[in-house]
Amino acid sequence: GGLAGDAAPGGLATPGGLAAPSLAAPGGAANLGQVRVDVVTEPPGASVTIDGFPIPGRTPLTGIPVTGRDGRMVRAELEGYEPNEVIANLSVDARIDLVLTPIGAAAPAQPATAASPAAATGEGSIVINVTDTTWLEIYRSTARNVGDRLVYTTAQSGAAFAYEPPIYVYVGNASGVRITRDGQDLGPMGSPGAVLGRAFSD
Repeated sequence: GGLAGDAAPGGLATPGGLAAPSLAAPGGAANLGQVRVDVVTEPPGASVTIDGFPIPGRTPLTGIPVTGRDGRMVRAELEGYEPNEVIANLSVDARIDLVLTPIGAAAPAQPATAASPAAATGEGSIVINVTDTTWLEIYRSTARNVGDRLVYTTAQSGAAFAYEPPIYVYVGNASGVRITRDGQDLGPMGSPGAVLGRAFSD
């Protein structure tokens, strides 16, 4: 029964500090010895594998001893979340941070645009995207102060509005407003701080 002491718990390293064969570099030439790796996930509690070998415990994990080398696949998995993996240089002590996305959730959207009217761009729609704070007036007509006033506000970056023509757009900071028509980005309305209006007819 003299074999019990040959493998350390977890199978990552033997008591003598030599890397277990499963994690050693091919031929041992590139084996740079052991490094310590921290793996942190958001949210915590994920299971981690390095090059397919499971690491005991759940994140956050600190001081995992691994054979040092570049190009190692670190993968985190958590029930209810999409797995996340990264190719990491583990030839030196390293910290790996992985963010896990809930299954079924879209990739993080641009703030304020996902739920805004801009998401409803259809044929003929004109979308006003605010990229910098500006005074903004929008009228249901082709001239200022004519027709229904749709918007009359100081708009903040991230705001978006979508309307069918005809509309008249009046801004106090022309560089902070981008117009998209029929899916085509027309660019900023003008230069920084410029006060101007533009009519969009049918």
